[in-house]
Amino acid sequence: MTKEQIEQMVRYWQIQLRLQNWVIAVRWDVTPSASDAAAQVNKIDGRYYASVRFCPDILEYEDMEEVSLYVCHELTHLHLNQIWHTVEILLRDKGGCVISHDFIADLNKLICRDIEHATDALSTAFTIALPYSKELDGR
Repeated sequence: MTKEQIEQMVRYWQIQLRLQNWVIAVRWDVTPSASDAAAQVNKIDGRYYASVRFCPDILEYEDMEEVSLYVCHELTHLHLNQIWHTVEILLRDKGGCVISHDFIADLNKLICRDIEHATDALSTAFTIALPYSKELDGR
């Protein structure tokens, strides 16, 4: 796949996921922080701005459905990651209660895991219901 095809796919999923009010920049100069990740989204808190980083190897992928799933997955995070942000706010403003660092760390792991599972399930359903195709390139 080409960079242009993947960038078109990002625009497609941005519309399908109702993220038109977001500015989503595609970054090729910075790789995802996890070595095994094909892509990674980074959101700026308080703004409708995010960047999606792709690993260079994604350009060698031949399965358009697989790449579409990665793109959809990353953009779906923009809807779901707000859940964790809300929990962080609640933990910070705990009304004088003492909460252990271990509890916060455990909660962080659980919420991140559950958000990842929900993101996987939703992005899989979206890519089945609204499949991206080459015919949509350049629309």
